[in-house]
Amino acid sequence: YRSKPIPGDLTIYELTCVRGDDESLSYLEADLHWGIGCTAMFAGCFDFAELDSGSLPLPRLGPTARGLGPVHAYLHSCIHRILEVRVGRANRLKWLLDLHLLAQRFSAEDWETLLSVCEHKGLCGTSLHGLQAAADTFGTIVPPTVAPRLALGQSGEAIDIARMGSWVYIQRMTLRALPSRALLHRLPRLRTWL
Repeated sequence: YRSKPIPGDLTIYELTCVRGDDESLSYLEADLHWGIGCTAMFAGCFDFAELDSGSLPLPRLGPTARGLGPVHAYLHSCIHRILEVRVGRANRLKWLLDLHLLAQRFSAEDWETLLSVCEHKGLCGTSLHGLQAAADTFGTIVPPTVAPRLALGQSGEAIDIARMGSWVYIQRMTLRALPSRALLHRLPRLRTWL
């Protein structure tokens, strides 16, 4: 395997390694992430223990293999999708179908968990945006109380979903989310920009 350069300015929590080339039938890719969404804006939303506590066994991959539970898988898909808005790929069918299929399998308890996690983590707008896109494309059926509650929660969130198409906005929000943000505020020029 060799490291593959990742295009874009926001990739800071990802490493992609490949074996073979794009034209080869034996092309293999290992995409490793150590934070949700590859950007500081979302990377700290969930820690490993939280994701592990809701994970599901994947016995076909191996006896100890685990995958995200339905709510975390849904939110991971929503975060991934919202980061694609800037480059015009947010509504690719494969991502919308994931959201649709996950939402259709939600129990009443899953919906309540989703709402609670979104409100606690500031992901109401991200989730609502994905939910609406999946519903527009696939007619995803959602309990009637979900969208209004997400819309209400979205109003007080730090991330403005309507501005996710702006490179400058994403850079600003990424800088704000970095752990070393306190140091940035000592620089007068950056302080006015943030």
